[in-house]
Amino acid sequence: MTNLNNTFRWCNKIVTSLDNPLRRDTFKYCGNVTTATTLFYSTNIAGPLYSPTHNGDTITNYNGLLSPLKKLTNPNGMFMSNGKKYIDDLFFSKCSATEYLKFTNINSLFSDSENDDVAIVDNCDESLTSANVSSRRKPARASKLLVNLPDLTQLSLVLNNIEVQFDLASYTGETGTVSYCPLIAHNTKLTSLSRSFVNIKGSGSLVNIFGGNVIFDNTSLFPRNISSVNKFIVISGYDNNPVYYPIHNNMFRQIKNSLQYFRHNATASSTATWGTTSFSGNGINKEFMPEIESETFPYDVFKECKKLIQCPMFFYNMQFKVTPTDVALPGDIFINNTELQDVQSCFRNIGSSDFSYTLTSKGFINCKLTNVNDIFNESTGTAKTGCIPYGLFYQEKKVNKTFEAGWTHTQAQALGMIDENFGLTEDGKYDESIVLEEPVRTTEQVTAINNTIQSMANALTMFKSSQARCYEREVYDADTIVSLETAKDLITYNDDYNPIEFIPNPTFDPNEFIPNPEYDENNPGDIDPVIENPAYDPRRVIKNLKYYPCHYVWNEWYYDGNYGLGDWLEETMLYSKVLDGSITDISAKLPDSFYNVDDNRKPLDPSGVASFESMNYICPVDLFRYCTTSANVNYCLSNSSDYTWAGGGIYRENGGIYGRIPKDLFKPLTTATTISHVFYNCHNVTPYTWNTETDPGNMFHPDIFANNKALSDVSGLFRGIYIPAKIVIPSTLFTKNTQLKNVSWLFGGCIFEGPADGNQQLNDSTFSQNRLIENISYMIAGSTSDSSVPNNQGPKKIGGSLFTSDKHKNITNLQGFLMRQSNTTGTLPAFWTWLNSTVTNRSGIFYGVRKANFTNGSEVPTGSNGWDANMI
Repeated sequence: MTNLNNTFRWCNKIVTSLDNPLRRDTFKYCGNVTTATTLFYSTNIAGPLYSPTHNGDTITNYNGLLSPLKKLTNPNGMFMSNGKKYIDDLFFSKCSATEYLKFTNINSLFSDSENDDVAIVDNCDESLTSANVSSRRKPARASKLLVNLPDLTQLSLVLNNIEVQFDLASYTGETGTVSYCPLIAHNTKLTSLSRSFVNIKGSGSLVNIFGGNVIFDNTSLFPRNISSVNKFIVISGYDNNPVYYPIHNNMFRQIKNSLQYFRHNATASSTATWGTTSFSGNGINKEFMPEIESETFPYDVFKECKKLIQCPMFFYNMQFKVTPTDVALPGDIFINNTELQDVQSCFRNIGSSDFSYTLTSKGFINCKLTNVNDIFNESTGTAKTGCIPYGLFYQEKKVNKTFEAGWTHTQAQALGMIDENFGLTEDGKYDESIVLEEPVRTTEQVTAINNTIQSMANALTMFKSSQARCYEREVYDADTIVSLETAKDLITYNDDYNPIEFIPNPTFDPNEFIPNPEYDENNPGDIDPVIENPAYDPRRVIKNLKYYPCHYVWNEWYYDGNYGLGDWLEETMLYSKVLDGSITDISAKLPDSFYNVDDNRKPLDPSGVASFESMNYICPVDLFRYCTTSANVNYCLSNSSDYTWAGGGIYRENGGIYGRIPKDLFKPLTTATTISHVFYNCHNVTPYTWNTETDPGNMFHPDIFANNKALSDVSGLFRGIYIPAKIVIPSTLFTKNTQLKNVSWLFGGCIFEGPADGNQQLNDSTFSQNRLIENISYMIAGSTSDSSVPNNQGPKKIGGSLFTSDKHKNITNLQGFLMRQSNTTGTLPAFWTWLNSTVTNRSGIFYGVRKANFTNGSEVPTGSNGWDANMI
């Protein structure tokens, strides 16, 4: 007999217990069994599973429950039953003095979930009873548990909900002695660690658990082929001190060539949380361990892991013995990880309250990121300093680009000046004597932007340090910009590069005359047999309208909103060489955006506040450039300011990033349906253009969403921002977004400054093209959560045409629409005239609103319909 698979499956009358256990000799005659998967599945096996008889750690008799199973390789789910099992940390001891167990896995050995039905006792022998089992509980020693399983290739769903003492061993080599956690040290064939040692209570240290020291390089002590570490070791509790888990540059030294996943128990697109990732939980103390005194951060930890795909939450909650300075992230940590996709929450909440760092450009240049959710999110809001740099998530790739059949400028010249006149006579007629060469199909390797990021939600939330700044491009010395190579980020790769200057004319038709369809040769009359060919086109070659031979373009994504970039570039040697023709791989035409005079405006009042007077952008234009067209960017910059109130209700910034929202920030998200809460509580967003003495300014560029034709949900997008006096919401803001349905909290909690008789900052026609709108709940409501912000700071005036019966029949939710805005005046949209019987979600629609402030306030229905409930 070699196979015991499913032998007692569903035999629920097989019952054992602490006082009636499985006998030691249960498998006495199973010496040839090689597989026993789910042997006792859904039975009622409980109680002790005996280890070999031992005195201390010395085995005196190889008579354990598993001892006869000398050929068993696959015990997957073998004891997966309905009762509580008990083992000690010598359960997987040798079969004899010279024979190891041959298990290749112990997956789901006791349970098929992370709620393992196994507990560790001091000695699992016949003396264990129901009367003493509670007093005999004892942590399993990491040095004993798996040491006798040399053929183990994977761990999955095993040894969860137990207590573990991560004791240390030591190894002495030529260069000294080093300590290490021996949990998997002798399991050299391991390739996968998944959902094991989850929700455990622990003590001790995890130092060098993967053999992360040069001293182990020439030993065969540690596994070298681990590819996946998936929700492995989650320590939820501890007695005295959390388990020490050091992060250091060499920690993956032995598995650098195989490691792909250091992740959580989910797909790449789902949310990683503390307690679902590997080496996490409240009972773990993750700390940076410098290997040399000068190290400030483990920048090299993944340098050699070139197959790495996922490492979510890796540095999350990492602490420092000594608070470092001058830390810049991501730096070059991931510069070699060309397969990297998932870095969600990677740097979230690192360090202590006094730790700070700056952000760097192009740290992900060679990656294939898909998920950067929460990557730089933090709780305190003080860690991120400086600005969000250009190219924070920059990614590029080499691609072979095949162009349409035709001829490059060089090819055309070599073939005798192929151009639009090729094959034509002097009078423009078709010359059939001239033969046209076959067009060439050209393929070139070009550099292209990599647009792979699917989710960037909360990526930079809580950027509210007093040292935070607006986006500022790096300042170069004009004298050093002498070539394309020295231009740095001032230029970028041309996505529209196309060297094919001429192509065959697709409408080529050399026949000047064609048969007259009305001509009848049997009755010709005076009708001509031929007529002029209306499709006559003797040109065999035409100019390619896609022709754009420059590999580079001036980088509009790099522009920071600060007027003068165009004038500055004109002074560089590079531009002089472009003008005189010595450099031809970029156009001499500088973008109009570099000369936008509106970018030079300053506020007339208030003045003297740096964050208001700056015309810089709040973030670089390219922040979402590396995303897929439908990426999730919700809450990306939310809660990124502190604030105070000064006399007269004038708002003043007190910290956080600040500046204008770039016109093309959302341009890459052409198929995104939701852009929600991105600037929620970003109080330091400044107007895109300031007002003049005679004209109001615009809070946002009127075409900021022109490219987002699929947009359906903008809920909370600008919630809680500050809109100065004489600054208006552009009436064309959502003109192109005809699919828009959800505008809940869009301007809720915003601070609209200015006198009651000032500009109507929210125009009546703002939503005139958005006939599908359904949810307008709390759209212009006062704050319901921030007691430090007055609730009556909404729009000073609104009009009755903001929402109308003929254009907005689909509204289903208008709960709290104008809640707590007692200072707002004008005319109320008369919702009650067309939504009275169709809408139930209208509670608090005018809560705290003053009837007398509106021309139609007295028309609001009273009584059981409740439209005027809580109005004043």
